[in-house]
Amino acid sequence: MSQAPPEESPGSEFLARTTGSNAVGGLLWTLLSNLTAPLLLLTTSVVAARFLGPTGMGQQSFIAFASLSLGLALSSGMSSALYRYVGTSIGMGRGAALRGALRRVWVLQSVAAVADFAGLAAIGLTHTNSTIRLAWILSAATSGLTVLQTVPSAILIGAQRWRQAGVIGLLTGVVATAATAAVLAAGWGIPGMFGVELIAVAVNVGWVLARSRATVRELIPTVGDPEELTGEILRFAGLATAQTLLAYVVWQRSEFFFLSRYTVAAQIAVFSIAYASATAVQRVLEGITAVLHPVLAAMLGAGQHERIRVAVGRAARLVLLATPPIIGGLLAVGPEALRLIYGDAYRQTGPVLVILAAVIPLVIVARVGASILNVLRRLWVLMGCLAVATVVDIALCLALIPRHAALGAAVANTAAQAVAAVLEIIAAVRIVGPVEWRFPAITRGLLATGVSAAAAVVAVRVVGGVAGVAAGVVAGTAAYAVAAVLVRPFPSTDLDWLEAAAGDRLGGLVRRVCHLARWAARPAPPPVIAVPPEA
Repeated sequence: MSQAPPEESPGSEFLARTTGSNAVGGLLWTLLSNLTAPLLLLTTSVVAARFLGPTGMGQQSFIAFASLSLGLALSSGMSSALYRYVGTSIGMGRGAALRGALRRVWVLQSVAAVADFAGLAAIGLTHTNSTIRLAWILSAATSGLTVLQTVPSAILIGAQRWRQAGVIGLLTGVVATAATAAVLAAGWGIPGMFGVELIAVAVNVGWVLARSRATVRELIPTVGDPEELTGEILRFAGLATAQTLLAYVVWQRSEFFFLSRYTVAAQIAVFSIAYASATAVQRVLEGITAVLHPVLAAMLGAGQHERIRVAVGRAARLVLLATPPIIGGLLAVGPEALRLIYGDAYRQTGPVLVILAAVIPLVIVARVGASILNVLRRLWVLMGCLAVATVVDIALCLALIPRHAALGAAVANTAAQAVAAVLEIIAAVRIVGPVEWRFPAITRGLLATGVSAAAAVVAVRVVGGVAGVAAGVVAGTAAYAVAAVLVRPFPSTDLDWLEAAAGDRLGGLVRRVCHLARWAARPAPPPVIAVPPEA
């Protein structure tokens, strides 16, 4: 008697979508979001710098930084936990238990949102300046709503609904940027900026919540016993929160506290502008690795450990080949561009930007390592790496900021990030196993980047002004294209994979880019096959 084939579960269907094509599709949406959001932030920064001046810009930046810091402390640990458990639970067929656990997690994050608002509002009420006091209270409300958004946003990303999450953020961000420029032009100052942000975040929360509920109903049709899974999520979130507190010192602008203690508000503005510019580029490049976390989680849930190792190696190679040319261009034309955009009052941002941007390629590779450590629940390893980097950061802040202000803050931030990045990469490679780096290709890519950056610097200095920046971009791009054709840094096997996985994306643009890149590609060396000795 024949047996009927087993019915596929939502988890098996979800895992079937965890393919190279789907991952690259998520990558493209994440890159779009990571490109647009920093551009909108920089646009707002330029408008604020012009209307508020260095002192007002410094005050606004410090309030926004404090709000972001507390929000991260209360939400990022839970985000990391949900990124992992949404993917692994559905992949393992534990969706029913996950749905029940999400209800409890939502209650906990609601309490955290209230605590976030109360803490920041209490700080604001201590200020005697009524304008600054109002700005703190509006920022507190915005931060509380952002914490509340943690659960629905994590559901969308953990379920690999990158397009839905990206569209919501893009639309609200564009409208908020235009509205911020309008209120600053109307003279509403710092409170006006935070008022616009509050409205935008409120709309974002409602929209994301509606989409996440629809996603849960689609992927998880039933509610199961949440007891065991809730405990797992909370334990993971607790460790991730402790890790976040250390990461906050290293990866966020913790130097602001030292700048506010030892220098004037204008130096906070200088550091903030340079940091935001470097971070804008970094966020775009982080799109290369942002989709890795939920994809690895789904693979782990299905026990596909070999796919994890291959995915980590490919992501690391992609980062080390794609990021250096962009950072080289930023180092060459960025300082002059900031001076032209923000004005001579912010001339000091150029050297600070150069220091902050130099470490970005290493940091992006470290994001790959951090993803694998998170997915494999090696949070204690991550915390150890961050603890060492935290000591480095605080020591350098105390030694450098009192005498060198924003420049000293940049050195402290860069050194701490470099230490953390190196330690995370070493730890991840030891855990996941041998990774195919292809260092000769990476070295050839760095050589092409050096030629490109040199050409861009010469063009900027010879021509000068806006025309010099444009000439630097053109000269750097042309020099990289020529150098890349000569040294051929791109492995053809990676181009083959990218074209096969996503050649039809963006109307075939990915395929055309792959074909163009083949002018700078060389065949990868044949794999080494071990022949067992005869008995």
